Amino acid sequence: MVVYNKLGSAFRTLRLQEGESVSVELEGDVGVKPWHFNDNINSAGDSSVIIFNELLCLSEVDRDDKYRGTFDFRNYDNYTPELVQQRKFTLYYTFTEEHYAQAQPCE
Repeated sequence: MVVYNKLGSAFRTLRLQEGESVSVELEGDVGVKPWHFNDNINSAGDSSVIIFNELLCLSEVDRDDKYRGTFDFRNYDNYTPELVQQRKFTLYYTFTEEHYAQAQPCE
């Protein structure tokens, strides 16, 4: 998975094998969003590409308040409104066969 900022720069890459997970802790107030590591535009993700087997890609975007996939807290496995009200928290997201089926050949 590659996360891009509003400038179109890739600033975070996460590589996972099947069955692996990564922990990304977020800090902030109630307004914090997934992939926004701080208020600096260079560290605030607004789009991502999830790459399966180096062949298929699934793009996600966080623009115009149209949150999708990993950009929407409500899609996380352990999401509760109370969790994201904490100052520091960890979210869990599972990529499924459905995600893989939606992926298209990478350009």
